[in-house]
Amino acid sequence: IKTLNFHNKFFQNKFSTNQFLENKTGLSSYHFQKSLPKLPIPNLIDTKNRYIKVIKPILKENEFENSLKAINNFEIEAKKLQDTLISEDKRNKSTSYISASWFDLYLKSRDSIVINVNPFLILRKDPNINNNDNNNNNNDKQTLRAAKLIKSCLKFYKNLITETLDPEIFHVTNGYNNFFKRLAVSTLPKSTYLLNSYPLDMSQYKQLFGTIRIPCQIRDKIETFEHSKHIIVIYQNRFWTLKVFNNIDESYSVNQIANGLQSIINNSQSLDVVNDPIGLLTTENRDVWASVFEELEYLNPGSMRAIKEALFVVCLDDIIVGDDNNLFSKLLLHGNATNTANRWFDKSFQLIVTKDGQAGINFEHSWGDGVAVLRCVNDIYADSIQNDNNDNNDNDNDNNNNNDNIFFRKLDWALSDSISKSINEAKNKIENHIASLDYQYVQIDKFGKSFLKSKQVSPDAVAQFSLQLAWAKLVNQGQISKSLATQSLWVSTYESSSTAAYRHGRTECVRSLTNEATNFVNSMLDPQATSQQRMNLLSIASKEHGQLTRAAAMGQGIDRHLYALYLIAQRDSPNKIPALFTDIAYSLMNQNILSTSTLVSPAISGGGFGPVNVNGYGIGYGVDEKLTGFSITCYPNYTSNQYASLVKSSFHEICVFLNKNN
Repeated sequence: IKTLNFHNKFFQNKFSTNQFLENKTGLSSYHFQKSLPKLPIPNLIDTKNRYIKVIKPILKENEFENSLKAINNFEIEAKKLQDTLISEDKRNKSTSYISASWFDLYLKSRDSIVINVNPFLILRKDPNINNNDNNNNNNDKQTLRAAKLIKSCLKFYKNLITETLDPEIFHVTNGYNNFFKRLAVSTLPKSTYLLNSYPLDMSQYKQLFGTIRIPCQIRDKIETFEHSKHIIVIYQNRFWTLKVFNNIDESYSVNQIANGLQSIINNSQSLDVVNDPIGLLTTENRDVWASVFEELEYLNPGSMRAIKEALFVVCLDDIIVGDDNNLFSKLLLHGNATNTANRWFDKSFQLIVTKDGQAGINFEHSWGDGVAVLRCVNDIYADSIQNDNNDNNDNDNDNNNNNDNIFFRKLDWALSDSISKSINEAKNKIENHIASLDYQYVQIDKFGKSFLKSKQVSPDAVAQFSLQLAWAKLVNQGQISKSLATQSLWVSTYESSSTAAYRHGRTECVRSLTNEATNFVNSMLDPQATSQQRMNLLSIASKEHGQLTRAAAMGQGIDRHLYALYLIAQRDSPNKIPALFTDIAYSLMNQNILSTSTLVSPAISGGGFGPVNVNGYGIGYGVDEKLTGFSITCYPNYTSNQYASLVKSSFHEICVFLNKNN
């Protein structure tokens, strides 16, 4: 108890200023890090049996029988690979068996990271700005919203570097308010599991700020710079540094930051249009960009250093989006004709703010996953809206810094003819890429988490079943490509899951297309099926989905295990690769025609990403308390509008069915 009281007193004093976010637990950020368990390696028999269940729906009957023969001896063929994996994991005590290869998967990819890698998140509106009818000056809305979010980011950053950010804990029940739970957790870290609370890995948080992906031939690298005091502001495709900490390492006030942003906007008005916007280079193929990067850095060492060392990037876009979700989503994912150059996609994250005060995040994915980014977004959003101007506690800061004015500087560039040519080529490529991408957002009102839980079914399961029902309808309408029409009715489906409960855990895949799911979907398509039959099949499918979701979060999925074994086989015995990896089923499973991910939080109203397959869909969705939304992207083989319409009607159809029969 004395220990806990000491922590509380220490942090209460620590957070008496407006420089930090409140620490509610009295625990240091990495309190649980050393006690986190290692990501488990599944045994071969379990992976084989799970794999058989996964591939059955995506294969025709004769293909399935052939695949069973191909993988019949998998546990024998892969035993040496498994032994090697276990042995290497034991030697590498500080991390997970998938961490290094997962970094390689991202960093060795040569595709442009725009659309292909970087996801986006839409922040909810600031009720103190966006809903204020008296504040009709769009410039004020933009700079004030940006300044408030920047200030909150700086608080989060200071907590992070002083290790006073609350540790991330997933509570199954009752949160963290009970005193005895707090006492047990603070003194005995592993007791959290007995209390049905699960600390999450926070190793990725160190790369949230001051981090950049550097283009290199063959494999990119990630660099993180400590002790940065500035951010990069991009406005009208021009780059500026903005100092955000004073000489005694205190962050500037919201008013000071807003004034700095407005000064950048004002100074830009008298400048010529940027003819060679360098931000476009970050949209290029990574090998192409790596070649240009070397020359660009050689000619502009100071400007490039400023970008690399910046805490993060703020993009001020000269556009009003209003309530147009489709327009704003495209702006965040890839920009448009004028805004794609107003980015530096290689930074860990970019805060994008429109003229009417709408805000969102685009983040580079190789350094970390949604758990770390979402925690940051949740904290900064909550802090930024907690009062009308977020400056009530900043008066002293303003007064103390009258002689320490916020400093901004335009970055200048020396560009060779070859660099100018590369910028123009990048512009043509990304414009063609954007033109080929179709995007659609659909929202289903009234039916959300509260309704579905009241019907005792998993909200996530119903969302996934809606995607399958919509796909089946699309197939039945003859709206899929001929190459896919020769396969089973069903296609490989990927649902992202986090393994952050383990040390250096990344992600795992929930293979949400199950036999149980297809049985339920088929019953919805069958006019002869009774309501009782459908209800029973839905209940069975929902329970199976829940079991798969829990298994994936506990490191018992199949994708990461199989991938690790495959890499060892390629490295150690390329001529003796197990038959499972050369069978058609493994190839079909990894096509991921429906690539899905869900994030729900009080800070975001949506998010999305590009498809991972030219014949597929990228689907970001969220089942909120009283509504459900789907962000859907695809390439020309289909139209997102058609599939999105079917997803909306399918989700609505299942909910109406539940409302009538449960």
